[in-house]
Amino acid sequence: MSALDKIMEMCPICDSGEFQPHHDGTYSFRHGRKTYVVTGQQYAVCSECGTSGYLPGQRKENARLIKEFQASLVDYISPSDILSVREKYNLTQKQASQLFKGGVNGFSKWERGVAFPSAATAMLLKIALASSEAVQILAHAAKVDFQVEIPRNELDQGDISTKGLPLVITQCTHAEYRDDFVDNDIESDIDTKWNALAQSSTSTSTKLRFQN
Repeated sequence: MSALDKIMEMCPICDSGEFQPHHDGTYSFRHGRKTYVVTGQQYAVCSECGTSGYLPGQRKENARLIKEFQASLVDYISPSDILSVREKYNLTQKQASQLFKGGVNGFSKWERGVAFPSAATAMLLKIALASSEAVQILAHAAKVDFQVEIPRNELDQGDISTKGLPLVITQCTHAEYRDDFVDNDIESDIDTKWNALAQSSTSTSTKLRFQN
């Protein structure tokens, strides 16, 4: 039993049941013509009224699993990570397109998720995101004149902290409480920037599904 499974909270809807953790949710996303499914997504359901939501720390763990799965795909890099490459090194889209090719319009489409870089370019972008030295080498090879800045610290993906994270209700069985408790943006903690970009995408879609 994980630390998250030991966290129990009373249901604010019925005031009698406890939210029980589940691990059989799935998260799916499309890349090109393929649909990928990330299993093991966590959520919680009230033992009495069936209201569903997330216990503290569950959405952060879901985000870690999704990011880990996407990182395992050789030909895939998420739109948010492509944007992070530019942000990490303070690059303009023009400079980024000179380093990774694809053109200014092409790089913009990659960031918005309406087009995808080739497998080779995706791998190059992943390396660049992980190594400032790699970006310096690319800049030298492409004869792009800019100063590679020291990148900010990477996001901590170590121990999952649950302190200060609230219970989140995603499906309420009592209609009179829905406006007060339900968080309709159930994927907001998975990857905020990526979901914002994906909303405008015609070729990338996401779906989070709970098993009954």
